[in-house]
Amino acid sequence: MGLRCLMHISTKLKGCSVLIGGLKLMPCLQLQQQCLIHTSTTYSLHSTLYNYTTGLTGPAAGGGKGTKVNKGFLVKLRKKTGFPFVKCQKALQICNNDVIKAEAWLKEQAQKEGWQKAQKVQGRKTTHGLIGLLNRGPSAVMIEVNCETDFVAKTDKFRDFVQNSLTATLDHRLKQHAKNKQIIKDCIDADQLKTITHNGKTLEDLRAICIGEVGENLTLRRGIFYVAPPGSYVGSSVHPHRPSPEGQCKFGQYGALLSFTQYYHDPEAPLKVYEFGRQLAAHVIGMNPQTIHPVEGAKTDSAQTNEVDPPSADGEVASDGEEADSVRSEDDDEASMLKQKFLLDPTITVSDLLQLNCVELSDFVRFQCGEDLHED
Repeated sequence: MGLRCLMHISTKLKGCSVLIGGLKLMPCLQLQQQCLIHTSTTYSLHSTLYNYTTGLTGPAAGGGKGTKVNKGFLVKLRKKTGFPFVKCQKALQICNNDVIKAEAWLKEQAQKEGWQKAQKVQGRKTTHGLIGLLNRGPSAVMIEVNCETDFVAKTDKFRDFVQNSLTATLDHRLKQHAKNKQIIKDCIDADQLKTITHNGKTLEDLRAICIGEVGENLTLRRGIFYVAPPGSYVGSSVHPHRPSPEGQCKFGQYGALLSFTQYYHDPEAPLKVYEFGRQLAAHVIGMNPQTIHPVEGAKTDSAQTNEVDPPSADGEVASDGEEADSVRSEDDDEASMLKQKFLLDPTITVSDLLQLNCVELSDFVRFQCGEDLHED
């Protein structure tokens, strides 16, 4: 059927709708207009009907605001990217229902909008957030990422950003310390975190994108990286434990990393080495030790103290200095990890636990989300 014949039919049935094969098409007046548009082209009836049924009619067939969005593509794009339906619809219209191009366009726009939003929210306090932790064999990384509210800290988009930051930071530091022969502890400040790249974008770029998505200020605050050579191990724990959907990363409000060496492998040792590391890191979170060993020289010279103590009524020297030394000793025991009672078994000290498992503790670090830092 040619265009001239089709125009004749539409003229006779003006105001009605055309039915072909049981499929209801556009009103005949509109169909006639379509035919007039294409009379100077080589479009056939088949081409005209196809464009209409797929939503690509007239000038809209080339992409733009007039393009009718394929609902299946819209649902797919929304599910894949997490962007609002309105933005996904606009992307599909601009990209002529090409899902791949629409996804790329959305990410590009998100980054532009994110930078604009980041400038507006810059300076807002970020006291909430997450401690993220990622283990990979004998290496691990822990970072703190902050936001303005606890609500945003629980969203998938924020967690995705923390997870991407963890993965990128661990990969970056492993390349730097690939040939290490000893335990490495690498502290990472905010400026260093921002320059690390993930899939071609810096973490600062990803931060801007996430700001555009969640609408709050975000900060990459700090990080710590551990890697251990053969014979040494890295232990880790977070609290409360919130695993990522993939199960690789861990999220919480508290986190701890530590390194240790097992100088003798005893098959009869109470704990397996990785479980031992996890429990010891949990102790660090719960008991918050300040040092591994008691600090030497922390006590004040008791002889000097006693010289200024006034005599009592019966002529005996007061024992304030001895009492003060006793209090300091108790404080040292609380601050020293080896002197502390083990969190999961208060009948023994951490020192006893290390001896039972033939382990020597090298170092530890503890993060609490939002805590005051000395350098702040």
